[in-house]
Amino acid sequence: LIRDSSTTSGYVLSIKEVTKVVRYLINYSKETNEFTFGNLKFESLEAVLEYYSQGRSSACFLVKPAPKERLLALYDFAGEKKEDLPLSKGDMVAFIIQKKDWILCSFSDGRRGWVPANHLAPYKAELLASLKVASENLNNMSYCSLCGILGVPVDAKVVRLRQPSIFQANQLEIQEGDAVRVERIHTDGNCEIWHERLQCLEMSVFPRLGKLIASRTALFVCDIQEKFRPSISHFDAVVSVSGRLIAAAKKLEMPIVVTEMYPKGLGQTVEDLGDLSGIPVIPKLSFSMITKELESMIDLKKDVDSVILCGIETHVCVQRTALELLERGIDVHCVADAVSSRSMVDRIFALERMRQSGVFVTTSESIILGLVDGSEHPLFKSLQKLIIPKAPDSGLLSLKDEEHKP
Repeated sequence: LIRDSSTTSGYVLSIKEVTKVVRYLINYSKETNEFTFGNLKFESLEAVLEYYSQGRSSACFLVKPAPKERLLALYDFAGEKKEDLPLSKGDMVAFIIQKKDWILCSFSDGRRGWVPANHLAPYKAELLASLKVASENLNNMSYCSLCGILGVPVDAKVVRLRQPSIFQANQLEIQEGDAVRVERIHTDGNCEIWHERLQCLEMSVFPRLGKLIASRTALFVCDIQEKFRPSISHFDAVVSVSGRLIAAAKKLEMPIVVTEMYPKGLGQTVEDLGDLSGIPVIPKLSFSMITKELESMIDLKKDVDSVILCGIETHVCVQRTALELLERGIDVHCVADAVSSRSMVDRIFALERMRQSGVFVTTSESIILGLVDGSEHPLFKSLQKLIIPKAPDSGLLSLKDEEHKP
């Protein structure tokens, strides 16, 4: 039971299945003191859980309660409003629900309230130990390896000598043991630090791995419309590969969004992409796919950590969408053989431009296989059928052909 219902007297039962979380309403009648779940009535919540723990549901049966997510307070929080929950650094609380930048949580004694999200981090024994040490010794600084957990700005101590690249003028040479202050962490894993000897400069702290988790990943298909067919380089190959990505995302029940740039003048999405029934197709006038309509369908702060991006044109709408997603802290995986432009020059340099900004530039086969852990995944064989036929040549490795075109 994850929370009281704000719209109906009763509760919400949250069940984690193989690839998704499903929530069911349990209505409660004060007049009869009964709980209604589906067409059945029960005297108590315990009776509801007992009934469905015995496998009497046609969909699934309950196995065990999910453990409450535990969080640690990174800083003292006095609270300003009645609904806030005051806490001290190192306190442990249970997660209830998050709304934007605030988390509703509770103590084991029943006290509950709202705390700023940047004051909390998932429980880890090593983090708890470091918080206790820091409380005992105010001069003790956090290590750079904790920056991703603690948020910024934060004091830190350099744990390893770092020599700057001779090709990067904005990198800072730091010595082991230097005391610095981390002001900002970039999406590409670099962070800006303040050192008393110098100003704020970038340095590498930790790599972003870009691991894909299907339940936290969405597929964005950008403007693959009929009017572009004659002018876009390797258009048919982009359509074919994008169709594979859509088929894979549908099998994995991932969110999929298709956009159309000015459909009144540029036409509809091509039929070659396959069955798009049930997939929202959003018209737009902006270069970026991040429209108000898209944001009303997918909460980019809560629902996804990664976005797979395909479509056209690489150097315009695809690139603008990728950069805006990066600004929002979302990993972007641009599928090189599923994006294109009129000019191969624009296409290739746009891919490099996005890579420099922190986008993971990859291939369709790498993406599809990266969405499953291995051959033991129940959908592996089904996904494997999508990649057995070799992906069509998208022109990335045959630039000489472009040079001879009129």
